[in-house]
Amino acid sequence: MRPKTPIESKTATKYTAFRCPEELLEPLRKRAEKERRSLSNYIIVLIERDVRGDDTGGDADEGEVSKPAASAKPSTRRK
Repeated sequence: MRPKTPIESKTATKYTAFRCPEELLEPLRKRAEKERRSLSNYIIVLIERDVRGDDTGGDADEGEVSKPAASAKPSTRRK
């Protein structure tokens, strides 16, 4: 099970529509499918990574999709 992103938690969301160049849609769909995400969820994850400044994305030239980095913060939860 992958860690929850802020959008997967019970954060309020707002419907937003935007225009996307057609030549980007198919590559985005393929990458979303590789990560087993919907297209809209994949786009949100990309935006979140950009806003947070994560440098965990794959190299666009290689066409690889990388998973978000695991948190380096140790768990404080007691067993």
